[in-house]
Amino acid sequence: MVPVPLLHGSSSTPPWFQFHSSMNVCMSCIVLDQTSADLKESSFDVLKTIFENGPWGHDLEIPSIITKLIQQLIRKKPKPKGCPHYKAWPKPLSQLTPYCLLASYCSLLGLSQDCNIDKRRKRKEYHVLGVIARRHPEHMAHHSDTLLRLFLDDLDFQTTRASSVSFPLIAGCLNGLTEFLYSFSQSPEDSPENCRRIYTYVKKLSEPGQGRRDYQLWHETLLKWLDLGDKDCKVAIKALDSFYRQIARTLHESKHGNEQAVF
Repeated sequence: MVPVPLLHGSSSTPPWFQFHSSMNVCMSCIVLDQTSADLKESSFDVLKTIFENGPWGHDLEIPSIITKLIQQLIRKKPKPKGCPHYKAWPKPLSQLTPYCLLASYCSLLGLSQDCNIDKRRKRKEYHVLGVIARRHPEHMAHHSDTLLRLFLDDLDFQTTRASSVSFPLIAGCLNGLTEFLYSFSQSPEDSPENCRRIYTYVKKLSEPGQGRRDYQLWHETLLKWLDLGDKDCKVAIKALDSFYRQIARTLHESKHGNEQAVF
């Protein structure tokens, strides 16, 4: 856990005031373009720690923090020095997508370092926003649709169109989405398209199977996870438990005898 910096002073200083000051410093580091990448990432770590150890009152100005973080994600950033993006593409076309269509070209020329730094920052930022959504859903409700779209759009790009997949960014999306879904769950009845997209991306990011049905893919993948480290093994056990329960319900409700041989 990242230690939260506190103000020096009287022991009677209210905790909320200490955290408020720490968060102000962190947000200043995050929103300033001149701040180094390492300092920005450390600031996100401190923010995540503060929100994970809440809940806190209205004194932390959480709605303002959410708005600033969302704006950081959706605003277009200036391209790194030497980037041919604007020269190679007409301006109207360059404004249609937040993703650089010349990423592989820039990589060859050594111009992609800033892009990689931005992906690391987004990884941290997505996780922080997910934690806020879980701990303070009342403040995130107004932005929930926007945040979910950002999660899914980045997962879509990384799993279908990226010339060079960014696994740190994918990890940030998944960590943030996991936290987000605790408070803003999606159901097939109310949000069929969101559920379809989430399932599709998670399936692609798991070990893809060729010529196998979905239940076979998940069963084999989860069984392999049992052989991984302690933390992954615990997740696999819980996932297998849910998987077997769903299979049992499906078989129990099935009217076709041939489905009994799923395994």
